[in-house]
Amino acid sequence: ATFDGLNEKGYPYDFTAAETSSAGADTLTSVPIDLSGYTAADTVSLTFRYQQQGLGNSPASRDSLVVEFKAPGGIWNNAWSIAGSALTFKDTLDWSTVKIKVLDPLYLKRGFQFRFRNYATVSGSFDHWHIDYVFFGKPTTKVFKDYTYVYNHPSLIKKYTAMPWRQYKKEFSQDSISILIKNNSMDIENVGRSYKIKKDNGV
Repeated sequence: ATFDGLNEKGYPYDFTAAETSSAGADTLTSVPIDLSGYTAADTVSLTFRYQQQGLGNSPASRDSLVVEFKAPGGIWNNAWSIAGSALTFKDTLDWSTVKIKVLDPLYLKRGFQFRFRNYATVSGSFDHWHIDYVFFGKPTTKVFKDYTYVYNHPSLIKKYTAMPWRQYKKEFSQDSISILIKNNSMDIENVGRSYKIKKDNGV
């Protein structure tokens, strides 16, 4: 999910907002969750990964990404937040992992909710935050492994992304291609890729 200064329809929240302003923008809220059967010893947690900027606009120091908790019938309370930083004008590939434990008995009830919010310049697609891999629950022993392409896969054909088979010749193939793959697991992993080109008959 990407948080910026645009609403769910892709329009600025306020066309007149100054570039140097910062106001509440996007909100992503969970459904009510029943935590009535848990105690602090269960260490129920909200875990997620976040990235600042990505291929978009970097949040300024006045902007922020926020996580809030709400008890049933209560108000939203700040559980975690981070401010933006100076513009970098580059693709920031780094993602950070956040784990927030739900220990307060105030929240260990039926109807608990959490939400993500951002503060940004609300006159356009500014101050980007990205979140992914959101997990809520008790600690798990499962090993999470995920490898992803960072950019679109390059074409195996010179000059084109596709062409009719009857026009294809061996010399149209790329001699080599470069692929950037990111390891999103917590461990160091060796990742390899190979390709096979087959005719229509499977040979």
